Amino acid sequence: MSVSLALRNHPSLPIATRARLQEIARNLGYRPNPMISALMRSLRVRRTRPPAAILAYITAFPSRDGWRRRPMFRRAFEGAQHRADQLGYRLEEFWLSEPGMNSQRLSQILRARGICGVLIAPLPRPRGHCSLDWDQFASATIGYSLLRPSLHRAENHQARTMHLALRRLAKLGYRRPGLVLSERFDARGDYNWSAAFLARQHRLAADDMIPPLIASEFSAPLLRKWFRRHRPDVILSGDIAVFRCLRTLSRGQIPPVGFVHLEWSSDLEGIAGVRQNAWRVGAATVDLVVEQLEHGISGIPDVPKTVLIEGEWMDGVTARPLAAR
Repeated sequence: MSVSLALRNHPSLPIATRARLQEIARNLGYRPNPMISALMRSLRVRRTRPPAAILAYITAFPSRDGWRRRPMFRRAFEGAQHRADQLGYRLEEFWLSEPGMNSQRLSQILRARGICGVLIAPLPRPRGHCSLDWDQFASATIGYSLLRPSLHRAENHQARTMHLALRRLAKLGYRRPGLVLSERFDARGDYNWSAAFLARQHRLAADDMIPPLIASEFSAPLLRKWFRRHRPDVILSGDIAVFRCLRTLSRGQIPPVGFVHLEWSSDLEGIAGVRQNAWRVGAATVDLVVEQLEHGISGIPDVPKTVLIEGEWMDGVTARPLAAR
């Protein structure tokens, strides 16, 4: 039994014992049969997992349902919930900011209920921390907002999503794209949005290169000043408030300009944008957790794995072909 556990790198054995038995197996020329390994994993899961085993979905917004106000976060949860159900698990929400709750208390609750799989939902602020008893759990997080510890994660491939939007805009005839982001939005994406935009700018003619506007807060005067200085023909942003501000300014203060939303959702009717496929991001995060559970792996990974999900372009009247505007 100890040999089997060691070859599966099971955390119930001391690290030194695992390493010694694995070294002996290598010296004897042992190589696992992937088909038999998959069968045994399936048998172990069926034997040891109770019906509707629970995966914890941990949120940390100031209010219990605060995260639900953002469509992308709701879609990520729905995708995670659906995938968990497909795999025989039930996703249950735990609110880390509940009165009387802290990381140590939550770890105790999860252990007492026999919950070994944990998903960390997007945090209210980027570059956040969470201090569960990680050695006890198979875990992964959605997005980049959790800075420490560094866990496996799934996220939209924001760099490729930005390139997708810029390529589509070029085909529509736009030559002077401008980027307007809040500092928090860019930080939540680990600065991939602004990095990808700037990388693409170098492919433009020098006269068409526009520095992004990234600010902690937006106002009509700030946006008007930036616009009049650089004259973009289309603006990309993750904030619908920027679109509303542009619509106000276009009434005599600035010429009409195209708009692309970087966090498109179905409630943004008529607005062009890119869908980050948050539903699939949530599902991929469940896969990361279940993979660890089925291999008997827990704790903070030595080398975290990131799964990147492609985005999709969504047509809208705010980014029609220039000849049609």
